[in-house]
Amino acid sequence: MGEELAMEAWVIWKACTDVMRQNKMTTTTKVVLLARVTLNQWQHAQSNRMGSLSHTMKWDNRLEHWTKSNVNKIKLNVDNLLFKSEGKFGVGAVARDSSGTLLEGFSMSFHGRVEASFVEVIGIKEVLGWIKRKGWLDVQLETNCLVVV
Repeated sequence: MGEELAMEAWVIWKACTDVMRQNKMTTTTKVVLLARVTLNQWQHAQSNRMGSLSHTMKWDNRLEHWTKSNVNKIKLNVDNLLFKSEGKFGVGAVARDSSGTLLEGFSMSFHGRVEASFVEVIGIKEVLGWIKRKGWLDVQLETNCLVVV
């Protein structure tokens, strides 16, 4: 019950910010449906955990290996998605301390048909803004985009 209430509060908050930022209105029915669908997806993801990212994992026929940051550094991992068929793209990032403990994360989605390299640039821009807002001084940024680097 607590998870459902938390998810409903998050979806209501998101709907309010959509109204304020994009003048995008939604119905109560859609808000409730989105909360239920999102909670269902979250619960499914929790029941199917693949284990810690600090271990080597096979992802899309590539080996991925997450490593801790140097002592007293915050490690930021950023990645991006392109949904060409939907005309959307998204960025997300997580911040972990030097022991690997999750500090926080964020994700954002945008409307538009853009090239993958542009999405990578937007992801880095959003992470740099996040670093500035948080006042983090000693960070290690990790991305898999060589175009941006």
